[in-house]
This record gives sequence, C-alpha cells and structure tokens, in this order.
Amino acid sequence: MWRAVARLGSAVVLGAVAVTAYFAVPYPNDLPTRLKLGTSLLGLLLLAALMSRLVLRHFFGPVGGRVSIELLLVAILISVLLFGFAYHTVAIGRPGQFLGLHTRLDALYFSLATMSTAGSGNIYPVGQLARGLVVGQLIFDVAMVTAALSVVSGRMRTWTRRRDQAERGRRAADR
Repeated sequence: MWRAVARLGSAVVLGAVAVTAYFAVPYPNDLPTRLKLGTSLLGLLLLAALMSRLVLRHFFGPVGGRVSIELLLVAILISVLLFGFAYHTVAIGRPGQFLGLHTRLDALYFSLATMSTAGSGNIYPVGQLARGLVVGQLIFDVAMVTAALSVVSGRMRTWTRRRDQAERGRRAADR
C-alpha cells in the first residue's frame, strides 16, 4: 500500500512541477511562432510515442506487467499543458486565430475545456491554424483517454479476479 501512496505522491509532485513550469518558465516573444509551435508539437509527438509504448506494453507485454496509472495521468496533464502552450503561441504569434484567448491561463482553460469537450464558448478558434490544432487535440485526447481507460479497466479486472480467488480460497479453507 505504501508503494501505491509513494507512486501517487510522485505523480502529484511531477504534475505540480509541470504546471509550475508552464506558468513560470518564460519563453521569449521574439522567437518565431513556427519554432515555438514546433517545440510544442515535438513534445506532443514524444508524448504520443510514450503513450503508444505504454499501451503496447499493457496489451502485449509480459503477463503481470503493469502500466502505471499515475504515469498515464501525468501524461494526460502534460498533453493539456503542451496544447495550452501551442494555443497561446498561436494566439500571440498569429493574432486573430482565437477569439478570447490572451494569456497562458486562458490557453490552459481552453485546452482543458477542449479535452473535456465541455467548451463554454467564451474562447474559440477562428482561424484555420487554430481549428487544426483543436482537431489535433480532440483526436489526441480520444486516443489518450481510450488508452487510459483500457489500462484502468484491465487493472480493475485483475483486482477483481484476485479478490475472487482469495474469497474462493477462504471458502475452501473454511470447509
């Protein structure tokens, strides 16, 4: 149990560091928008590769091999931050692409609203580049959330199977 608490604590700390870095690390406005956007997209590609590896390990890895749910949650958070970075970069570098998006917090809010498909309508893409990014996030999020749910449901099946086996063992011992 303490290992699970330690893994969860590590995930929370890693998530807090990622959010702090998102807001605290300055990125120069004089860098070309393409470079900043490319950096964000490269990060998303690396994250997609990590997620693919975790999912493949979950389905085709050794029996009993475990995929960390905590790592999946941190990966989802980082994807939200990377998309937020991309949205803010486009909004600042290419004015008119988004309506209502002016700050990093606006970008993070929009990224979370897009991921949850809860959009409130106060920030929305107007330009083709912004719309393309949103479509990319929707596709990415469907894949990531599906992978995370698959891992969680597999973990629940394993936990239920072990619980049932333990219960059968107790019943057999009571006879």
